[in-house]
Amino acid sequence: MQANVVSVGYGGPSPVAGGALTPGSTISLRAETACCTTRYVRHQFDDAVTSVASSTSPALDEADASWIVRRGPANPSCVSSESRNYPGDFLRHYDNTVYIAADGGPNAFDATASWADDVSWAAGSPWTP
Repeated sequence: MQANVVSVGYGGPSPVAGGALTPGSTISLRAETACCTTRYVRHQFDDAVTSVASSTSPALDEADASWIVRRGPANPSCVSSESRNYPGDFLRHYDNTVYIAADGGPNAFDATASWADDVSWAAGSPWTP
């Protein structure tokens, strides 16, 4: 499976300068859904949410929308995202925080019409280094 992930480009560095998906690098994750391309995943009140971020955002918002790539704790050949602003806090999928979506699956967030966009994130340079 890992070979398949790498062969389609998910396992290598991000093409965005300063945003490589290698352990220790810092990235920001931007939504690719047409309505929401100014929204980034951020740490807010112990939840992973999306909110608008820009170069004029408050420093706290920029720091909350920056993530450090770490080796996956369950599998060191995978990566996890640790909060830049709250060390020790990682993105998780539990209790409506982040979904693992299946194209055309039984849930509203699995809708085929928006699935490809909704599960795509652009790795970019971090808001704070």
